[in-house]
Amino acid sequence: MDIRKFSEQPERVETGPVQFGEDWPGYFLQGKHAFAMRLAIATLLVNPNDVLARAQARAFVEDLDSCNLASRKER
Repeated sequence: MDIRKFSEQPERVETGPVQFGEDWPGYFLQGKHAFAMRLAIATLLVNPNDVLARAQARAFVEDLDSCNLASRKER
């Protein structure tokens, strides 16, 4: 997958939900967090009972849920 480059932002973009204008929200992962999430997912593929990896994956799923406009309206 190619890296899409955007102009520099005045403030640092942190890991989490982001929205550009009126487009649907998406999720931005800083490189350091992307590697940690990759490691957690790879660990779960080998050992689905790994407690730490499961906790990291669960937190990631909750963050991704915050990008769903329908679920945000219910909160």
